[in-house]
Amino acid sequence: MDDRQLLQALIRKPPVPIQGIDELPNNMGAYYDHDQSVIFVRRGMEAHDIFRSLSKEIAHAELAAADPNYTRADAGFAAYSVSYVVCKRYGVDVSGYDFSRLPDSFRDADPQSIRATLNEISDVAKDMTGRMNRVLEQNKAPKAREQER
Repeated sequence: MDDRQLLQALIRKPPVPIQGIDELPNNMGAYYDHDQSVIFVRRGMEAHDIFRSLSKEIAHAELAAADPNYTRADAGFAAYSVSYVVCKRYGVDVSGYDFSRLPDSFRDADPQSIRATLNEISDVAKDMTGRMNRVLEQNKAPKAREQER
């Protein structure tokens, strides 16, 4: 699968609209704005950078949809982790991800809270990759039929 196909699969039926923009603060690649229910993505990036940025922000949107008390700060680690899982699953470079320091919320958390966060990460990653797999399979089917001719 090429980068274009992966991006198309990632953005098919997003949880909120995705809008291109020329600049974002702090040189961010994408940003989920909870108040506006939109993901802004910076134009002009390489496809793999767009994929990494969008996967994290789509995860934020998914986490916000599932939690009425969503805050970006509280969901940051989960969204980052989901992005890592999705990128790893589709062969997108994950060398820039760093899990050497866990968030402070994990240090004081009880095992049940940690398990709940890990389940949340797993569930959102499964939802995202499931949607992507369906799109990729649909796109592959017509090509397979052409090759049989």
